[in-house]
Amino acid sequence: MGPTLRRIMQSVNPISFACWYSGFEYFQVLQDYFDTIADVDKLVYNLFHNAGGIYDTVTDLVELFRYGDSGERAFWQKNRQQCWIFAQVDIL
Repeated sequence: MGPTLRRIMQSVNPISFACWYSGFEYFQVLQDYFDTIADVDKLVYNLFHNAGGIYDTVTDLVELFRYGDSGERAFWQKNRQQCWIFAQVDIL
């Protein structure tokens, strides 16, 4: 094997190995998901274990849709006050 071909193979090997290994990892993750869905005890455990995070996320989403983003509201209130000040200066 010539030095050029050797360098090409050395540069391609990490890329091909990474692609092969990531495909294997995706298969393992999918298999774990299907095993969790099939096992009711594991599914119930995960549901109760993550219930606090699920509750917080749902309440935050409900509050966001009902009242809007408080940071965005404060931003627009601050800009409205600045615009009002500039409008008063322009009138004088």
